[in-house]
Amino acid sequence: MYVCFDKDTGKINSITNELPDSVNNFIEVETEEVSTLLSGKEPFSSYIVEFDPLDSMLKLRHKSDLNKVYIDINKAIYKVPSDIKNADVQIIQDFENTCWKFLLGNNLKNNLKSGGINYNAKLIFSITKKHDPNLLYRTLQVNLRELVQKNYFILPFEMEFEKDKKDVSIFTEKLFSKYNYTRIDNE
Repeated sequence: MYVCFDKDTGKINSITNELPDSVNNFIEVETEEVSTLLSGKEPFSSYIVEFDPLDSMLKLRHKSDLNKVYIDINKAIYKVPSDIKNADVQIIQDFENTCWKFLLGNNLKNNLKSGGINYNAKLIFSITKKHDPNLLYRTLQVNLRELVQKNYFILPFEMEFEKDKKDVSIFTEKLFSKYNYTRIDNE
């Protein structure tokens, strides 16, 4: 089955068993997932199509599931490692150009762009003392929409610790599967 939806809101427009034309935004689902919608037991307005960052794909979700809060401490306060290959989000501390660079991995970039969803989220990264999330130096906010459109996002250094090349750790809420932090110092 195919669920056609509004790309800006995720609102379901129709459900069909025929492959929609390229004008429509749609996802493919199992018939069981939409059986209550097709039978009329539930209205379309009870569901929404949204991007699931951990699975890197669009999914059909019941709106009541969106309000459930599950807190996993390993996702709420996630320390970005420095040894991950093919990361979904690459964070680069570029000393030569005095800026922070954020890049999307190819798989995530392709999934986000092909999804046809409007992204209004901000990714927030806490720059802290090395290995200590309790001593915050700076918070970086990355506009996800701009990151997806341009494939990069840049924030200039603003504080002395950045220019002094102080060792830091980066913590964030784990919204995607893999992150990586790299320092570039060409001196």
